Amino acid sequence: MFPSMPPSRAAQLVREARKRAGLSQAELGGRAGTTQSAIARIEVGSSSPRFDRVSELVAACGLELRFSIREPFRSGPATPPDRA
Repeated sequence: MFPSMPPSRAAQLVREARKRAGLSQAELGGRAGTTQSAIARIEVGSSSPRFDRVSELVAACGLELRFSIREPFRSGPATPPDRA
């Protein structure tokens, strides 16, 4: 089972995907089998959908949501390679 996403992050992802696709909240709701008001609740952060639901909504916009695990960004000068 997937955990819920922080509401603000879910809101940002769903809104961005919907706008990129040029869809209204009602159109996205229709594609995703939900209502305009459910999409609106997600987009204003009053709903905490699971990761898989956010991915489904993004897919309904014709886009793909990807997550990855990477090394953290480190600021400062790069360490030069060893000189042999």
